[in-house]
Amino acid sequence: MARVYNRKEAVVEYTTGIQKDVELSRNYHVQRYILSLEVNTTTTAGAVWKDDNLFRLISSLNLVANGSLNIKMIAGEKLVYNYILNNGVKPFTQVNKGASLSNQVQKQTVFIDLVIPNEKRPQDTILFTKNFSSLYLKVKWASEAALGTGITVNSARLSIDSEQLIGYSRASNERINYFKETQQVETIPGAINNHYIKLDPNQFYTGFLLATKDADGLLQDNLITNIRTT
Repeated sequence: MARVYNRKEAVVEYTTGIQKDVELSRNYHVQRYILSLEVNTTTTAGAVWKDDNLFRLISSLNLVANGSLNIKMIAGEKLVYNYILNNGVKPFTQVNKGASLSNQVQKQTVFIDLVIPNEKRPQDTILFTKNFSSLYLKVKWASEAALGTGITVNSARLSIDSEQLIGYSRASNERINYFKETQQVETIPGAINNHYIKLDPNQFYTGFLLATKDADGLLQDNLITNIRTT
């Protein structure tokens, strides 16, 4: 029987607009990466938070194996949406969105899932990291404006842990698949009633997540009245 082992991979310190490449361990099968974000903030009297999604502070996350195999290419905020869809609850979040507050420690924890959640055979996409010659998580920080207005990020750090299976093995003839995630951003002019998003017809899709935002970057649930595929 396989045992679950949590391994601390790295801690990434915040530098606005900078991408940092984190080399990950390559020993065992990995079910998911656990990302814990801690942000120290100071707010003005007129501060307005966009929401309690601290992972807006990470503009992109790219999990890359062997130098060119892109397994995950998403914005940090999508991990919060994923968590809610997969678990039915919000992730652990400790955010004080008050104004005129100094040195507030804000926290949030989410997952990068490598097995497909809630599937009959989630192990089909478990990541055997030992097969790779290299494995990196590329983290690009956004500016503090991603969180809202009147908010100063004094410091931030992202802690990355892996959830590994020790003693787990796959059948020798089992096909290796990857649970890939990519992201596409479309800007839709207000005067257009029908907008078409072109997708790669050569890909196999398990699902789509649509997040609609207004001009201020705030999530809105009344911007789309109908969706169809052709």
